[in-house]
Amino acid sequence: MKKLFFVVVMLFSLSSFARSMEGSLGMGIGWTNGSSLLNPNTYITKIGISPTFALEPELYLSAVRGTSGNAYTEYGLSLLLDFIMKEHEKTNVYFKGGLSLEVDNPPTARANTFWGFAFGFGIEHFISDYFSIDLSALSSYTVTSYGEELPEEASSPYNFYLGNGNIRISALWYY
Repeated sequence: MKKLFFVVVMLFSLSSFARSMEGSLGMGIGWTNGSSLLNPNTYITKIGISPTFALEPELYLSAVRGTSGNAYTEYGLSLLLDFIMKEHEKTNVYFKGGLSLEVDNPPTARANTFWGFAFGFGIEHFISDYFSIDLSALSSYTVTSYGEELPEEASSPYNFYLGNGNIRISALWYY
């Protein structure tokens, strides 16, 4: 119990020096693993709720070319909760966590749906009061609903991705 109390006190003490997010609204575009520089595939909004807490709704949209040459779409939604852990001048360090939903819609089979919990860390550096660069690395626990029977290469519909499986860099404009 003392260790838990110590961790909670540390998180609140670290966040007391953070750049205030209260009343801020940021909108931007981002790039995730596998996207090209000229094709951003993530659209982000960051809404400051309190000085140390923000909501981060995100829309993911991508066109993918399969191994057979057919193109199909992937899209997803997520809602992350950003808790500011530490601030250094113009940089905020976040703990992020929330829900995610993704749908892969290949042309030859019914759509696969992935839903789950995402969590990890992010760093946001403010270039000015109105522009920032955000880098996030998330782990996730997902449940997959396959459009057809369970594929041979899939051992389970439950997957745990640890580490940098979902890296995103984004540019945000604040109003």
